[in-house]
Amino acid sequence: MRAPFPCDERPGDFDDTYFRGIDIDAPPELVYRWLGQLRIAPYSYDLLDNFGIPSPSKLSKRRGPPKPGERIMHLFRIVSCAAPQQITIELSSRLGKLAMGFLDGSYVVVPRNGGSRLLAKVRIRYPRGPLEGPSRRWMPGVDLAMFRKQLETLKRYAERDAT
Repeated sequence: MRAPFPCDERPGDFDDTYFRGIDIDAPPELVYRWLGQLRIAPYSYDLLDNFGIPSPSKLSKRRGPPKPGERIMHLFRIVSCAAPQQITIELSSRLGKLAMGFLDGSYVVVPRNGGSRLLAKVRIRYPRGPLEGPSRRWMPGVDLAMFRKQLETLKRYAERDAT
């Protein structure tokens, strides 16, 4: 991918980069509001990444716009954001860093034909030591499965709310 992402401005050496994306028939402002919901739940496989609690199917009226420093998806924190274009995050959990290494990335919402394209870039530096080999083997597949579910869920809710 040639277009720069906000996470590219952050320093660091990374072993791998993953790109994900999905078209959503909803305006960027609504897609961005759903991205903000990631502060409440990961919107992936709730049994695995939300302690078995179902992710809310409605937008929270109590949450304002995302802000740097806020937790997102339990293990991450927001490092920058700009409505309705992007949210950039980094892994902030010590346990997460032990298991997965260092991750950061950006979600970017791009207007597209009356709807949006939601793009994500994740940069990873695998943990060093005994978990490096296993993490290099399982992380790409796990990331793909979790991200795919998350993006499809956000798409479903944003398109429902856009109608």
